[in-house]
Amino acid sequence: MINIGISIGGDCSINLKNFSDENDISFWIGVDHGYDHLVKNNITPSLLVGDFDSIQSTYEKKSIDKIIQYNEKKSQTDFELTLEYINEHYDNTHLYVVGVLSEERIEHFYANLRLLKNNMTFYTDKSKIFILNKGTYKFTSSKYKFFSCFASKESTIISINNAKYCVTNMLLEYNNINTISNEFLTNKEL
Repeated sequence: MINIGISIGGDCSINLKNFSDENDISFWIGVDHGYDHLVKNNITPSLLVGDFDSIQSTYEKKSIDKIIQYNEKKSQTDFELTLEYINEHYDNTHLYVVGVLSEERIEHFYANLRLLKNNMTFYTDKSKIFILNKGTYKFTSSKYKFFSCFASKESTIISINNAKYCVTNMLLEYNNINTISNEFLTNKEL
């Protein structure tokens, strides 16, 4: 499994050096303004992708293995083009994506959520978002105090034990949001 870090242009206050070590990141990809987050953390990406309309840091072509620059007039986002590149060039990956949420461009966050796949996890300093396939899962409390569960496309049956709000065999449908903002109980397996 190749663990790829992707820094995109939203807000990012994560210490990316520590994040790289904790998640065994093989290499980083800077996506347009996401490159600036990497620079602030003294990380040189292996790949720089985008139309570079929002990148603020200067970059040296010789220090980056590959640079892919797109025209500003395009029908896909820089992140979407990055995902296509990864799918064409790498197998068996897990993508650790930071900079997903932006206070200024909330529509980009919505678009990013629509691109979320099973091999990705989106991170902020206070939360992470990922998809689970059908099955039984156990979680223990970690640095995140809250958790939420949503049906991504199809309805599903969900049971939650050892949490502040427990449910048993509840039908969770796409438009149902009453499983938001649940809490881990200290030292309990969920």
